[in-house]
Amino acid sequence: MEIDILVPGPHADKRFVQLAGEAEFAPLMECGVRIWSFQPSMLHAKVMTVDGRIANVGSANLNSRSAALDEEINVVAIDDALVRTLDAHFDEDLERSIRIEPGRWEDRSVRQRLVERLVAPVKRLF
Repeated sequence: MEIDILVPGPHADKRFVQLAGEAEFAPLMECGVRIWSFQPSMLHAKVMTVDGRIANVGSANLNSRSAALDEEINVVAIDDALVRTLDAHFDEDLERSIRIEPGRWEDRSVRQRLVERLVAPVKRLF
């Protein structure tokens, strides 16, 4: 199984939300998930494809807050052609991204780790 996640890079609109998410990178990478940081601009897309067959596209974040509190909507489609198109766009975006390497992530600064811990109590609000 291969899992790649593309997250906002240096142009994130809410840095504290980004930091809360970054606190979860290490356990994901330990499971073999590849995480990429999009570099050129803000990334706000919520797209997931599964096994070249299923697509989930919409405005909802993939978290409990969006499911329970926000007025968001997603479309789930079983359409091979659509998934091929979305996967091709994803591959193009990866070319403009930097992979967050597990070893480098483990060597992140004490300041980064501290800020991740400080935002952790409020992350359930996102």
